[in-house]
Amino acid sequence: MNNILTIAKFTFKDIVKSRVLYLTLWIALFVLTLSYITSEFSYGNVLRISIDFGLGGASLAANLLAIFVGVNVLSDEIESRTIYITLSRPISRVKFLLGKILGVSSILVLSALIIFGTSLVVYLIRGGVLDSIIINSLFLGILESILLFLVVLFFSLITSRALSVINTVVIYFVGHAITHISSLSFVKSREGLELILRLYKAVLPDLNLLNYKPFVFNAELVSSQNIINSYLYGVTYILVLSFINAFVFKNKELS
Repeated sequence: MNNILTIAKFTFKDIVKSRVLYLTLWIALFVLTLSYITSEFSYGNVLRISIDFGLGGASLAANLLAIFVGVNVLSDEIESRTIYITLSRPISRVKFLLGKILGVSSILVLSALIIFGTSLVVYLIRGGVLDSIIINSLFLGILESILLFLVVLFFSLITSRALSVINTVVIYFVGHAITHISSLSFVKSREGLELILRLYKAVLPDLNLLNYKPFVFNAELVSSQNIINSYLYGVTYILVLSFINAFVFKNKELS
């Protein structure tokens, strides 16, 4: 366990040193400014606007970081051959990978909290109340970014960086659209197409299950069981992807 935490700590520090987090700070500043200006001149629901910017910005930054960091976190070490020095010590490949996953996940959590926090300031100043649905929406969004990180990490182990990013982006958009596509009458009237979509949902992530941003101001449409099921879905998927990544990395020929 100590080895995993040590790798996680150094991974966290390396990402901070790489200045990737500047993206988070710029987005946070942009979200704060936009939330304030929009709330000043908007005739609509000021609270909704500020919290939408916060959750949307947090999700955007965390997902961008997940893809950018995920596609490079192992590839850079393999190319620079620093991974050989680390693995020459008494640490297994699995523990090394788990440390990397934990370190990057910590960065994603921090990024989302920073951006959401800036918008939350405007929201609370305007008289907003921090309901549980807002918190759950934020943390389910963080689970989504960790899931995306594990997806791009998997692809980076078996293919090129460009294809890893492309495949992950496709999975992201399809994962959000699959529920809506499945409900179309065009799809329901075609058994073959409906079967393909069912197979997709059985294997690849249905990211719409982790998206509660549309329900932040319609909490009555969401039950506690819905939220619990979403957490279980996200955590289970993350654990499965972590296992798959560990298996692939353990058996990968490093060259």
